[in-house]
Amino acid sequence: MSHAINKADKLAAARRLYLLTPQGLTDIALAKALGIDRASAYRYRKELGATEVAESHYTLEPSQDDVAFALAVLQRVNRVPPR
Repeated sequence: MSHAINKADKLAAARRLYLLTPQGLTDIALAKALGIDRASAYRYRKELGATEVAESHYTLEPSQDDVAFALAVLQRVNRVPPR
């Protein structure tokens, strides 16, 4: 069970890293950041559906839910007017 939890945590961390890095990450950079091997980083990238933005650099586009959440957070701290 802990392997599944660890993978879920690492996948969530990979997702955050991709979303925070619009210029993209290489599989090697992702592996180093997460403390995993390059093959695992490749599998995480494929599972998350990251797209190539430059040669061997991948990122994720924010989903509508990601954008809605970010707007809600910003509205809560009064930085963006409500829609």
